[in-house]
Amino acid sequence: MAGGLANGLTIAANTRYYLFALINEDKSAVDYGYDTDIEATNLLADENVVAAGFIYYRLIATIKTNDSSVIDNTTLNVYHTDYKGAFPSLLYDTLTVSTSGSYWTAPADGKIVFKRTATAAGQTVGLYVKDSLTSPTEYYGVEKHSYATGNVDTVVLDVFKGARVYYYYAGTATYARFIYPQGYKA
Repeated sequence: MAGGLANGLTIAANTRYYLFALINEDKSAVDYGYDTDIEATNLLADENVVAAGFIYYRLIATIKTNDSSVIDNTTLNVYHTDYKGAFPSLLYDTLTVSTSGSYWTAPADGKIVFKRTATAAGQTVGLYVKDSLTSPTEYYGVEKHSYATGNVDTVVLDVFKGARVYYYYAGTATYARFIYPQGYKA
């Protein structure tokens, strides 16, 4: 890893970079690095990262460069790392994605991560905790809009046990996961 970038990556114009915390197998060391892949594929394949035993990762923030390959401060997105004091949890369930407008019920306190690829500009992806999809009572939520075909958008939402989490999206759903907090016991 050179300068925080996975080997083989360079700073390029109009590119999104994901900042990850990397944790070694026995959880005794932490390092940080940037990747262009939201699942840290390049970082986890980096020979220096592998040699140091880093196998776990946690998304911390995203940034994007402008036309001049300079970080555009308006594109910084920071993800909260203080969820119930937990760092990463490796325990998650893959959620079945059906038609837009459906919902999942959270099995415990945790996070839901939903990723999709836009098939046209202007498409939206969102997660909301509410009574029903058409209910006027909306408790809280998150959404992102795509600006171009092919954009990959990920939304993350903290949820409580028993919450109905409605999702909607346009484009192609890539994956959805419920992530349990660290220390969760089934």
